[in-house]
Amino acid sequence: MLSSIVLGMYAVLFQGCLSDSPKSDGLDANTDITSINRDLDNLFEGDILLSPSSRNSQNEPSLLWTNGIVPMAYGSSASLGAIAAMEDARIEFALNTCINVKIRELEKDFITVESSNGCWSRVGKVGGNQTVSMGPGCQYKGTAIHEILHAIGFYHEQSRKDRDDYITIEWSNVIADKSFNFDKMIHLDNLRESYDLDSLVHYEDVAFSKDGSSKTMRTNDMQLQDKLSIRKHTFSETDVRKVNRLYNCGDTLLYSYHCDFSERTICGWVLQNSTWSWIDLSAPGFPVGQLIPIMDGTHAKHFTGAYIYTTSNSTEVIKSMMLRSKSTKQCLQFWYYLEHSAEAEINISIASVDDKNGEVTGISNQEIFITRSGNQWKFMRRTISAPPQYRILIQSKLSGKSALAIDDFSVMDRRCDTTYFVYPSFTSRLTNSAMGDGIVSSPVLTDDGYAFHILVYVKGSNLVEKDKITVFFKLAPSPSDDQLEWPYKNRYVRLSVIDQQSNPLRAQDQTRAFIDKERANAFTVSFGGTIVTTDGLLGRRHFVKHDTLIISVDVRDMTPFISQSNPGTTPATTKPTTVVTRVTKQTPEVTQTDTESVTTIKTTEQPAPSTPRILNFEPQTIQTTAVTTSTSFTSSETTPSPITQSPTTTTSTYVSTIVTTSCTSFSFKNLEIIMLMVLAIVTLLLLVILIITCMALKKARADDDEHRTKSAIQSGLASGVPKVEVLSVREKEDKIRERASHEVYLNNEYTQMMSIHSEKSPEKRGTTSKTDNRSMDTFLQSSSQANVSLSEINELHTPSRSRLILRKSSPATEKNLNVL
Repeated sequence: MLSSIVLGMYAVLFQGCLSDSPKSDGLDANTDITSINRDLDNLFEGDILLSPSSRNSQNEPSLLWTNGIVPMAYGSSASLGAIAAMEDARIEFALNTCINVKIRELEKDFITVESSNGCWSRVGKVGGNQTVSMGPGCQYKGTAIHEILHAIGFYHEQSRKDRDDYITIEWSNVIADKSFNFDKMIHLDNLRESYDLDSLVHYEDVAFSKDGSSKTMRTNDMQLQDKLSIRKHTFSETDVRKVNRLYNCGDTLLYSYHCDFSERTICGWVLQNSTWSWIDLSAPGFPVGQLIPIMDGTHAKHFTGAYIYTTSNSTEVIKSMMLRSKSTKQCLQFWYYLEHSAEAEINISIASVDDKNGEVTGISNQEIFITRSGNQWKFMRRTISAPPQYRILIQSKLSGKSALAIDDFSVMDRRCDTTYFVYPSFTSRLTNSAMGDGIVSSPVLTDDGYAFHILVYVKGSNLVEKDKITVFFKLAPSPSDDQLEWPYKNRYVRLSVIDQQSNPLRAQDQTRAFIDKERANAFTVSFGGTIVTTDGLLGRRHFVKHDTLIISVDVRDMTPFISQSNPGTTPATTKPTTVVTRVTKQTPEVTQTDTESVTTIKTTEQPAPSTPRILNFEPQTIQTTAVTTSTSFTSSETTPSPITQSPTTTTSTYVSTIVTTSCTSFSFKNLEIIMLMVLAIVTLLLLVILIITCMALKKARADDDEHRTKSAIQSGLASGVPKVEVLSVREKEDKIRERASHEVYLNNEYTQMMSIHSEKSPEKRGTTSKTDNRSMDTFLQSSSQANVSLSEINELHTPSRSRLILRKSSPATEKNLNVL
């Protein structure tokens, strides 16, 4: 039994090697700033290093950076994780504000990013070199933006003098010597903006809590408490307005475009002379019964919102307004709905335009997506390469009775994350999954050619992560491994549960970030951990929309930021105001076939380097049982499920911005199985230990009895007490057998003697010789010594008796026994 348990445990542990333990270089703590800085006593409000000018007015000119230019350098201690987070923060500032966080050249006043203990900054410009610390646990985009907001002059939102009108401080839950962090700053200027619970510089509701979980801040409107319990990773609308107002911003440094089609003007899209139309679902006269959807992509509610659509088989082209870009890469994303069981073609083109009249002069990039949506809204994201002025053209090719709708169309001046994974029918997955049940994706390629897949546990992979969305990143073999650089190292990996906010600039994605320095064995590379709790997922913001969960993965090579002389110094080749991008090899045309769709990519030019490619590998279904010692790996594919099917129906999972593939579920309950096995083994070991202990105690007691008996014998001899003979059980058995044998002999002798005696004549009976008398005396004496009682024999079979038998004997008896 023990061997089978050990073998079963080995099999489960072997299969557990698929996910490995997370390797994080300290980035995966994902705790709030006040917890990270808990042991730092010289900080105000948890992460502000005070200076003599800190009490000055927020809009004091001396505290503001000239022309909104904030020179920044990476110090010698800056980790790759801190650098990656700061690079993300630079782009966010450029997309949302006029603040130019640029790489320092020769400026006198500048910020130096170091990875010291904790996350902290000074408030405003203090002159000269001022440090912003991004220590372990701080290396997230949201934390980097938070500290830069301090550096450009902002305190925390909860320090406003009018905060008591909106929140209540629970002083009884605040750490005794940390209550000063909730002091009000009477000199703060609210910049004509209302109190903002969504602000990136508003702490979470457990900040400075005694036990880390009790709320120290409660919203006066309890319906808004969730706003303080979610991690912030980018600006709120109010943050953006306040920054731009404080620095008199005219325009952002990088451009973005977003349209949710809520207004009839439809954000400048040109639908004239086409069969495309705009529809408001809440307006009277909605054409019920037609093929168009009864909910939009933004709100995911019946008869709410708006979108554009077409039901025509014609191939008219619609075009966006004229757009501009200051970046070489842009991230394009939108939602689409196809009411048809067959395939349809969506042609997305990037068109160059004439500077004078805005007319299309040519197609610079064209891609055709052949897809089916299964009568549900689906998400599409793609990195594109657009010229400084461009328009986006959409052309559809439908067949039969069908309809195509588009909503939430966005373009941002930054590259998209490497890829993303979409999990439809998520509510059903969440309901029917147990802790340890996971989903493994098909392999996907990074920008530089490394293959990886992700494992998602919707209710956690173990008891520590129970009821939490847990995601693991793991390298996978690829056909091009021979041409890649090994070992795999210095890669920044960010795993995010996407906030499907209509405007991606306001999305509060929940993320985990990791840095891998170096592994000798490439396929032991595995990162992962909890991203968000399931109770914080549903009903909050838009983490699940259209019953769909989206997980985004970004993988970046941080090697360009490493120099031999100074590991934390930014390379001189990095341009100060330009978004940092890497030049990677171009990807060939990709065709992927699976059970859900046939997807073909056609381009007039090479696609953007960040295009994720799907390898032609089968998805794996992994099953593990506690009663067997073998691990089964079988290939299977899932089938698509229309939105009208039962929630328990198996659904497909599509992957990446272009290619559609599937993920399959596997049962992976290692923890419970291992715990049961460990419990069984421990029980057996305790039983063995108990038996051995009892035997040892019994032997020790017997030895102790023997020792005390021998001592008593010696003591008795010394004091004249009759001698006590000590016999062991075996000795007693031998003595009894000898005496029994001698008794039989004596009985025979006695019988013979009596027979002889009876044969004598009567006259001779009374004249017995002295020799006969001596023989009789000897016989009687020997007989008395050899007498064996039944009780003595039974003593040999009585387990409760002592192993030692004490029997008094006279010297004569001892002599006779010695003779025997």
